[in-house]
Amino acid sequence: KKQLNALIKWHHFYSLDNPGKDFEKPPIKIELISEDGQSVDITNGKYRLLPNTARLKSGELYKSTKITVTNISDENLFVGVLTLGSDISISSKPFNGIVVELPPGASKTLYDHNQNKEVFATIDKYKEVYNWKEEWFYYKFIFNNFEDFTPSLNNTDFLQPALDHPLILPEIKGLRSARGEGGQVEEVIKKWGSCITRIELANSTYNIFSGDLLEHQDLYANSKLLSPFIKELYFEEYFNGKTFELRLKQNKDQTADEVRATHNVIVKLFNFIYKTARRNSFFKNHPEERPIVVAEGDSWFLYPKPGVMDTLDYIMKEFRLLSLAEAGDEIADYLKKGDLLQAVEKYKPEYVLISGGGNDILGPEIKEILFDHVANGTVALDFLDKEKFNKKLNFLSDGYQSFIKKIIKSVPKVMILVHGYDYVRSNPDEKTIKHGWANRYMRDAGISQPELRKLVITYLVDQFNEMLSGLANQYKPNVVYVNNRSTVHEDEWMDEIHPNNTGFQKVAKNFLTLMKSPT
Repeated sequence: KKQLNALIKWHHFYSLDNPGKDFEKPPIKIELISEDGQSVDITNGKYRLLPNTARLKSGELYKSTKITVTNISDENLFVGVLTLGSDISISSKPFNGIVVELPPGASKTLYDHNQNKEVFATIDKYKEVYNWKEEWFYYKFIFNNFEDFTPSLNNTDFLQPALDHPLILPEIKGLRSARGEGGQVEEVIKKWGSCITRIELANSTYNIFSGDLLEHQDLYANSKLLSPFIKELYFEEYFNGKTFELRLKQNKDQTADEVRATHNVIVKLFNFIYKTARRNSFFKNHPEERPIVVAEGDSWFLYPKPGVMDTLDYIMKEFRLLSLAEAGDEIADYLKKGDLLQAVEKYKPEYVLISGGGNDILGPEIKEILFDHVANGTVALDFLDKEKFNKKLNFLSDGYQSFIKKIIKSVPKVMILVHGYDYVRSNPDEKTIKHGWANRYMRDAGISQPELRKLVITYLVDQFNEMLSGLANQYKPNVVYVNNRSTVHEDEWMDEIHPNNTGFQKVAKNFLTLMKSPT
């Protein structure tokens, strides 16, 4: 109700005019000093400012300019002005809360009671976060030739503070209210009218991660309230010919040299959105009698992209599944977060699914185990530092065992399913390699031939799978190894290391077959 009343009052003054048209044309002229020092007539018009390249100390984009009002009639006028803000505020600050008397030909500068005598436009932090194209506000000029209406101008029926702004992180507090000061009244002949001028301040960071959003990007990416807004404001879906992808919106007119959203921010943002949706699904619309599954994993368990059905999406159709998975996670992340063990202790699931290790051996970390600039070889170990790889493999084994022991202790009859991925592609197209995870690092290390990269990939995937198979034998019957090797066909990959929907469905089927088989 408060917001509706504020909007009604704001619109009343925005549309206020004298239907009798006492003045055939506006008796005042409103002029703005442009960038090149020229006076621009903006009476009943609008003017668009471009912000300075530097920001205020408080972080806002801003621009200042001068605006004057001149009486171009042949009689004395009383002129008042209200600022109608984009935040639905109504203020009488431009003339310091008073109505000015202007003889014919006389001028008055807005804010001439301030030291710099300038209109000062800023883009509030929340408007930049919420990706406004521009800040805007109106100057509503009200004039007559018969009285000083200062008392009315400062009446509470005229003015109102800004509405509460939407949430940002960290939240801004202390919004200023519009206030004015009183004046005096005189009597003359009765004629009145109004005109309105719109001032805009372009947002030079439109569609760009910047300011408060850039500084606190992790908070925004992990905010249940705000991350869906950030997704819709800054990203768009497009079809690349095969599937839908998410990308930052592009603004061809933007000139600001600001930092764009990083891939890391995008991954965090969509991990949170999709993870939250799955968590909500776990608590809603699922019969309690369905077996509970807790899943921790990487992008094979959560691929946050519109139109993509990953492994867990298919398993969730048949089980009540709590997903803790996030794209990009590594075994060290599972150990650090502790979410898996907490969820197992709380929900006592019948099944626990773990997908981890792919990013440790087939992601950017592959650089750590490759020899530099080995152009040729006959076996995979010609290209690999076996000592470093075995050290990494032992680390992964220790990580898995730490989970396995604690999970079994908490739920003695649990079935824990682990898998070691499929043989990822060794010869994708150039674009896929450029934006990929493994082949570009192997090529940088001198392994230019796809068949040699296949040697390396096959060895790494086989060794990792054999390690997991050994753990399944060691902790039988609680641990079950899922062999996904040679599951995904060549035409069933979405990119270098992720299956498409068909490929993920086949991977999920391997899990479901074992989950449904008699123990």
